[in-house]
Amino acid sequence: MNFNAEELIETVGGDKEIAAEVVQVYIEEAKELIDGIETEIGNNNAEKVDVLGHTLKGASSNLGAESICEKALQIEQAGKAGDLKLATELLPQLKAAYELLIKELQDWLQE
Repeated sequence: MNFNAEELIETVGGDKEIAAEVVQVYIEEAKELIDGIETEIGNNNAEKVDVLGHTLKGASSNLGAESICEKALQIEQAGKAGDLKLATELLPQLKAAYELLIKELQDWLQE
């Protein structure tokens, strides 16, 4: 799995309903953050790419979504370094990791 359901449930005090709500919010917010990263790469705004990557990394960490955390960190670092070429190269990998994660989250929500 690309996220840690047990860790998430433990984080929210053992309540699976609250964990499900967190997952729903994450699905929406992560998509907005990824879209924002893509937009800001296009706007040549490395500082904003850094901030959005950092925000996505933090949100993903709360789910134990290590694959997204890793890609978001790399994009954050690329933004911090002003390397939008690298951020552009990493973006498809981030999107692919997000799609895999979303499938798993949606399956988990239906359990």
